[in-house]
Amino acid sequence: MNDRPLLLSDVAIGRESGYSGAKPKWALARHLRRNPKAMIGACVLLVVAMAALTAPWIAPYDPAEPDFADTMSPPTFQHLLGTDDLGRDQLSRILFGARVALTAGLLPVGLACVVGVSLGLIAGYAGGKIDKAIVAFLDAVLAFPDLVLIIAITAALGPNLRNALIAIAFTSFPGFARVVRAQVMSLNEQDFVIAARAVGARDYKIVGRHILPNVVAPVIVIASLAVGGAILAEAALSYLGLGVQPPQASWGQMVNTGSSFLRIAPWMAIVPGMAIFITVLATNFLGDGLRDALDPRLRNSG
Repeated sequence: MNDRPLLLSDVAIGRESGYSGAKPKWALARHLRRNPKAMIGACVLLVVAMAALTAPWIAPYDPAEPDFADTMSPPTFQHLLGTDDLGRDQLSRILFGARVALTAGLLPVGLACVVGVSLGLIAGYAGGKIDKAIVAFLDAVLAFPDLVLIIAITAALGPNLRNALIAIAFTSFPGFARVVRAQVMSLNEQDFVIAARAVGARDYKIVGRHILPNVVAPVIVIASLAVGGAILAEAALSYLGLGVQPPQASWGQMVNTGSSFLRIAPWMAIVPGMAIFITVLATNFLGDGLRDALDPRLRNSG
């Protein structure tokens, strides 16, 4: 144990407070490796990401090119996952649909994270009227069911992928903002933040150096879990015709098309439906693993 006297500057930067947010090198990776579900989720998402990135080179056929001589063909060596009602190869469309799914999962969640964390930091640290105004705005957004609001925004802006992503991001940021605000309000009462104010540190330095690092862990967990919800939201919009427009491939759109042929060509709906299920389940597995690894209470109990 270090016997040197505790200095005010040490408290200000959280060296002795336990709130510095620092972790041993590779500690997070080590805890994730001990979690089988998290590793399964990470491996599945890695495969999906590689498939999405290499789709133009590994897809056996053009995903938008119809073949009316081979419509609704069951899985064969020529078409491993069968064909749809226009004769388009299902495997090729699944690969290109993975690009849409990952785009829908990462871009809106990233935008929501930036906006939500910023609003949460401002509201939690400033307090007073600013906090009340931000909370009122967040409550107004949260008053509407997410899917209903997403559909309304997308229908108003126009049915395409860009507007769908904007709608998903708009409904996602309040969750980040509320969690960060609560964390900041708690951290405001900690000794290392009080000491930083006492030594004359500027507000932006206190927020950036002492508060923000301590809210990163819950933000990472929320973001990882929100990715799955965003993928489902995009699939729902494409299913309703408000997301990706034909002939571009989307898993939700493929499920919509296949639902009309469930009795004679069930693979048309089952294949993209399983792609959605597996990808979202993998994101939830990874999110749970990150939560367990980043939360000391859960980590120690495990």
